[in-house]
Amino acid sequence: MNNPARIKQLFDIVQIDDGKFLSNIKNSLNALRFGFGIPEGQIKIAAGLHGPANLLNYDDYVWEKYKIGEWLKMTDPSTGAAAVKNLFYKSESELKQESSVKDPDDLDSIYQDTSMQALQSRGAQFIHHRLVVPVSPGGAVRDGIWTATASQRSQMPGLSSQIDNWR
Repeated sequence: MNNPARIKQLFDIVQIDDGKFLSNIKNSLNALRFGFGIPEGQIKIAAGLHGPANLLNYDDYVWEKYKIGEWLKMTDPSTGAAAVKNLFYKSESELKQESSVKDPDDLDSIYQDTSMQALQSRGAQFIHHRLVVPVSPGGAVRDGIWTATASQRSQMPGLSSQIDNWR
Protein backbone atom coordinates (compact mmCIF):
# COMPACT_ATOMS: atom_id res chain seq x y z
CA MET A 1 0.00 0.00 0.00
CA ASN A 2 1.56 3.25 -1.14
CA ASN A 3 -0.94 5.51 0.61
CA PRO A 4 0.64 7.44 3.49
CA ALA A 5 -2.55 7.43 5.60
CA ARG A 6 -1.98 6.44 9.24
CA ILE A 7 -5.20 4.44 9.47
CA LYS A 8 -6.39 2.08 6.72
CA GLN A 9 -9.59 0.11 6.98
CA LEU A 10 -11.33 -2.15 4.47
CA PHE A 11 -15.00 -3.13 4.68
CA ASP A 12 -15.88 -6.35 2.82
CA ILE A 13 -19.47 -5.92 1.58
CA VAL A 14 -21.57 -8.55 -0.18
CA GLN A 15 -25.16 -7.91 0.90
CA ILE A 16 -26.79 -4.50 0.52
CA ASP A 17 -28.96 -5.05 3.63
CA ASP A 18 -30.71 -1.66 3.32
CA GLY A 19 -27.31 0.05 3.26
CA LYS A 20 -26.56 -0.62 6.92
CA PHE A 21 -22.85 -0.94 6.10
CA LEU A 22 -22.85 2.76 5.15
CA SER A 23 -23.64 3.62 8.79
CA ASN A 24 -20.69 1.48 9.87
CA ILE A 25 -18.37 3.42 7.55
CA LYS A 26 -19.75 6.75 8.83
CA ASN A 27 -19.33 5.59 12.44
CA SER A 28 -15.76 4.50 11.79
CA LEU A 29 -14.86 7.84 10.18
CA ASN A 30 -16.46 9.72 13.09
CA ALA A 31 -14.86 7.57 15.80
CA LEU A 32 -11.40 7.90 14.29
CA ARG A 33 -11.77 11.64 13.71
CA PHE A 34 -13.62 12.76 16.84
CA GLY A 35 -12.85 9.95 19.29
CA PHE A 36 -9.16 9.50 18.51
CA GLY A 37 -8.40 12.92 16.99
CA ILE A 38 -7.06 11.56 13.72
CA PRO A 39 -7.42 14.07 10.84
CA GLU A 40 -9.58 12.82 7.95
CA GLY A 41 -6.59 13.12 5.62
CA GLN A 42 -4.87 10.42 7.69
CA ILE A 43 -7.80 8.00 7.42
CA LYS A 44 -8.24 5.73 4.39
CA ILE A 45 -11.44 3.69 4.30
CA ALA A 46 -12.44 1.51 1.39
CA ALA A 47 -15.54 -0.61 0.92
CA GLY A 48 -14.85 -3.62 -1.28
CA LEU A 49 -18.22 -4.27 -2.91
CA HIS A 50 -18.89 -7.62 -4.52
CA GLY A 51 -21.87 -9.79 -5.26
CA PRO A 52 -25.14 -7.82 -5.12
CA ALA A 53 -23.41 -4.90 -3.38
CA ASN A 54 -21.43 -4.23 -6.58
CA LEU A 55 -24.59 -2.73 -8.03
CA LEU A 56 -24.29 0.24 -5.66
CA ASN A 57 -21.32 1.47 -7.70
CA TYR A 58 -23.58 2.13 -10.68
CA ASP A 59 -25.42 5.39 -11.26
CA ASP A 60 -29.06 6.04 -12.04
CA TYR A 61 -28.58 5.48 -15.79
CA VAL A 62 -27.66 1.83 -15.21
CA TRP A 63 -30.27 1.36 -12.47
CA GLU A 64 -33.01 2.52 -14.82
CA LYS A 65 -31.76 0.82 -18.00
CA TYR A 66 -31.23 -2.60 -16.40
CA LYS A 67 -34.06 -2.40 -13.84
CA ILE A 68 -31.66 -3.00 -10.95
CA GLY A 69 -34.28 -2.07 -8.32
CA GLU A 70 -36.69 -4.63 -9.73
CA TRP A 71 -34.04 -7.34 -9.68
CA LEU A 72 -33.02 -6.48 -6.10
CA LYS A 73 -36.68 -6.14 -5.02
CA MET A 74 -35.85 -2.64 -3.81
CA THR A 75 -38.69 -0.14 -3.58
CA ASP A 76 -38.18 3.60 -3.91
CA PRO A 77 -40.04 5.07 -0.91
CA SER A 78 -40.85 8.25 -2.86
CA THR A 79 -42.70 6.38 -5.64
CA GLY A 80 -43.68 3.04 -4.09
CA ALA A 81 -42.37 1.35 -7.26
CA ALA A 82 -39.18 -0.58 -7.96
CA ALA A 83 -36.19 1.74 -7.64
CA VAL A 84 -34.94 3.17 -10.94
CA LYS A 85 -32.16 5.07 -9.23
CA ASN A 86 -29.40 4.21 -6.79
CA LEU A 87 -31.07 5.02 -3.47
CA PHE A 88 -27.77 4.92 -1.57
CA TYR A 89 -25.63 7.32 -3.60
CA LYS A 90 -27.05 10.85 -3.54
CA SER A 91 -26.75 12.97 -0.43
CA GLU A 92 -29.90 14.62 0.86
CA SER A 93 -27.81 17.36 2.46
CA GLU A 94 -25.82 19.93 0.53
CA LEU A 95 -22.57 18.21 1.53
CA LYS A 96 -21.83 20.95 4.02
CA GLN A 97 -18.34 20.48 5.33
CA GLU A 98 -16.94 21.95 8.53
CA SER A 99 -17.46 25.51 7.31
CA SER A 100 -21.18 25.48 8.05
CA VAL A 101 -21.96 22.64 10.46
CA LYS A 102 -19.15 21.74 12.84
CA ASP A 103 -21.11 19.69 15.35
CA PRO A 104 -20.73 15.96 14.58
CA ASP A 105 -23.89 15.28 16.60
CA ASP A 106 -26.00 17.60 14.43
CA LEU A 107 -28.24 15.30 12.38
CA ASP A 108 -28.02 17.72 9.44
CA SER A 109 -24.22 17.70 9.33
CA ILE A 110 -22.15 15.75 6.86
CA TYR A 111 -20.91 13.70 9.82
CA GLN A 112 -24.32 12.03 10.10
CA ASP A 113 -24.90 11.63 6.35
CA THR A 114 -24.61 7.96 5.30
CA SER A 115 -24.94 8.51 1.56
CA MET A 116 -22.15 7.20 -0.63
CA GLN A 117 -21.70 10.72 -2.00
CA ALA A 118 -21.14 12.19 1.48
CA LEU A 119 -18.82 9.37 2.54
CA GLN A 120 -16.80 9.81 -0.67
CA SER A 121 -16.50 13.55 0.04
CA ARG A 122 -14.94 12.55 3.37
CA GLY A 123 -12.43 10.25 1.65
CA ALA A 124 -14.14 6.85 1.65
CA GLN A 125 -13.77 4.80 -1.53
CA PHE A 126 -16.11 2.19 -2.95
CA ILE A 127 -14.20 -0.46 -4.87
CA HIS A 128 -15.90 -2.51 -7.57
CA HIS A 129 -14.73 -6.14 -7.63
CA ARG A 130 -14.62 -6.83 -11.35
CA LEU A 131 -13.61 -10.46 -11.04
CA VAL A 132 -16.91 -11.52 -9.52
CA VAL A 133 -19.02 -10.12 -12.36
CA PRO A 134 -19.82 -13.08 -14.63
CA VAL A 135 -19.47 -12.45 -18.36
CA SER A 136 -21.77 -13.49 -21.18
CA PRO A 137 -22.01 -12.59 -24.88
CA GLY A 138 -25.15 -10.44 -24.51
CA GLY A 139 -24.78 -8.68 -21.21
CA ALA A 140 -27.87 -8.01 -19.08
CA VAL A 141 -29.51 -8.91 -15.79
CA ARG A 142 -30.60 -12.53 -16.23
CA ASP A 143 -31.75 -15.09 -13.71
CA GLY A 144 -30.69 -12.82 -10.87
CA ILE A 145 -27.08 -12.50 -12.08
CA TRP A 146 -25.54 -9.31 -13.46
CA THR A 147 -23.73 -10.15 -16.67
CA ALA A 148 -21.79 -7.98 -19.09
CA THR A 149 -18.96 -8.52 -21.53
CA ALA A 150 -15.60 -6.97 -20.69
CA SER A 151 -16.00 -4.43 -23.50
CA GLN A 152 -19.52 -3.53 -22.32
CA ARG A 153 -18.26 -2.92 -18.78
CA SER A 154 -15.40 -0.75 -20.01
CA GLN A 155 -17.74 1.35 -22.16
CA MET A 156 -20.64 1.58 -19.71
CA PRO A 157 -21.26 5.28 -19.15
CA GLY A 158 -23.03 4.68 -15.86
CA LEU A 159 -20.09 3.22 -13.97
CA SER A 160 -19.45 5.63 -11.14
CA SER A 161 -16.50 7.90 -11.84
CA GLN A 162 -15.71 7.79 -8.13
CA ILE A 163 -14.56 4.16 -8.18
CA ASP A 164 -10.89 4.35 -7.41
CA ASN A 165 -7.95 2.12 -6.65
CA TRP A 166 -6.77 1.52 -3.13
CA ARG A 167 -3.53 3.51 -3.28
